[in-house]
Amino acid sequence: MNKNDVIGKSVCLVLMSKDKRGKDDWAVVSGEIVFHNGEPCFQNSETDGPFPLPEDIVERLRAPDDDIRDIVFNSDYYVCLSVGPKPKRQSADKYLRTGLKWPKKSKKTAS
Repeated sequence: MNKNDVIGKSVCLVLMSKDKRGKDDWAVVSGEIVFHNGEPCFQNSETDGPFPLPEDIVERLRAPDDDIRDIVFNSDYYVCLSVGPKPKRQSADKYLRTGLKWPKKSKKTAS
């Protein structure tokens, strides 16, 4: 994927992780790809500003098939990313600081 082709396009980050009980959990975060400081960046209203999308992530961007278009909010592109806590012995400078927060679980209400 050419990084110039994705600038100004909508994108969803499909974030996959494990919850506190070790069960699969995922979240979808939508935004836009902008050009900032000479590189493609993800930007949305939840972050303090755009954060860079490394080249390997840009190369993995895909246009959604019709069967997942609703899940990725009709975005032009999406990418699946595995996320989790930083290992204690590893330096934080090896990680991309995004400012994204995992969505809180909504409480089920009785009807």
